[in-house]
Amino acid sequence: ALAHYQAALELDKELALSPRIAEDLRGIATALEKLGRKQEADIFARRAEAVSAAARMLPGNTAKK
Repeated sequence: ALAHYQAALELDKELALSPRIAEDLRGIATALEKLGRKQEADIFARRAEAVSAAARMLPGNTAKK
């Protein structure tokens, strides 16, 4: 699962798909957590939240701010 999310993250970054990037980062965090790599998982979870927050600030975004 970790490799899948890492590959998806690279693709979504190339396409600049912020919501998908956040999902990928959350997926990586979950996979790392299951592997017992909590410290790394926490970093990816924080990155996911930061990307989500930034995406909500983009013009034309209809998500709740």
